[in-house]
Amino acid sequence: MMALGAGLVLLLGGGCPILGAPEVYRSGAMLALAALVALLGLWGAYALSRRTLPRLLVGMLFTYMAVVGLVVLREYGLKGLEYCSRGGAMIFGAVGQFCTALVGVIFTAVFGYLASRLMTRRLWLAGLHLCVCVLVCGAFIDYACEVKERATLPLNTAHAVGGEVPDFTLSVLDFKEILYDDAPTYSLFTMQADGAGETEEVPCENGMLLVGDERIPVTELRRAPDTPRPCKVLPGNPPRVVVQNPPTVKDYAATCEIATTHRGREERYSATLRVNAPLSVKGWQVYLESHGTHLGKPCVTLLLRRAPGRIAVISGMVGIIVCTACWCWWKKEDEEKTA
Repeated sequence: MMALGAGLVLLLGGGCPILGAPEVYRSGAMLALAALVALLGLWGAYALSRRTLPRLLVGMLFTYMAVVGLVVLREYGLKGLEYCSRGGAMIFGAVGQFCTALVGVIFTAVFGYLASRLMTRRLWLAGLHLCVCVLVCGAFIDYACEVKERATLPLNTAHAVGGEVPDFTLSVLDFKEILYDDAPTYSLFTMQADGAGETEEVPCENGMLLVGDERIPVTELRRAPDTPRPCKVLPGNPPRVVVQNPPTVKDYAATCEIATTHRGREERYSATLRVNAPLSVKGWQVYLESHGTHLGKPCVTLLLRRAPGRIAVISGMVGIIVCTACWCWWKKEDEEKTA
C-alpha cells in the first residue's frame, strides 16, 4: 500500500505540477518516495526468497545473460543484413556479423534454459521486486551524475564534447528532410477586409484546381522569388492566392562526423543521426532536437546527454517486463518439477 501511495503521488505530481515537471520530479519528496519504493522492492525480494536467495541471484544473472544474447542477435544480425545490402567485399564483414549473432543465439538458449531450471513462480515475483530496486538505483545515479548540454551547430562546424579534455569531437556535415512521396495538396488563402485571412483546402482533379466555379491548371502555379512554394494570385476582390502546401515530412536525418581516440589512435567515422534514434559515443547519447538557420546558415540543435545509470535503468525496465511475464505465465506443475 505504501508503494501504491507513492506511485499515486508521483502521478499526481506529474499531472498537476506547480513548479514545473522537472522541479516536481527532482524534489526532495519525490526522491524520498523513490527511495521508499527501492527499499520496499529490496525487502520484497528478500522476503519472497529468504531461503533461496543465492538461487534467485544466480537465476537473475542467467536471465540477464539470456536477454543480452537477444540484444546481440538483434544488433549484429541487423548489421550483417546492412553489410549484405552493400555487396562486394562487405559480404565477408556480414559473415563475421552473423557469426557474432549466432553467439547471441547460443547465449540465449543456454542461459535461458539454466534460468528456467533455477527459477520458480515465487522467485520470478521476487525478481520483479529486485528489478524495481535496480531501476530506482539507476535513476538515483542519473540524478547525481547526469550531464546534459545543448549545442546549436552550423553545418561543417566542429563541437568538442566532454570538457577540457574532450571525449570526442562532433560535426554535422549534412542535414536533410525525408518527405513522403504523396500527391501534392493545395490551399486557397483569402484576405478579408479587416486584414484577417481565411484558408481552405482546394481539391485537385486531373491536374485542375477547383476553386468555386473556376478551374485552374496546376501548371499555372509559379514560384516567386520570395515565396518558398508555387502559388498563383487570382483576380477579383477580396485578394486570393492559391498555394501548394508543403509536403509532409517523413523523417529528419543529419550526417555527422565523429572524431575520437581509441587506444591512443585517432579515429574518424560518419554516422546518420535521426529523430528518436540517438548516437552512442563514449558513454554519451546524442539526440537530434531541431533544425533551423543561424546567421543565414542552416544549423541543427543537438542534445548531448551522459547518464551513467542508463544501463541500470534499462536493465530494470526489461527485467520488470520479463519477470512479470514469467510470473504470470509460469505453470504451477512446472514449478513443482523444478522445486
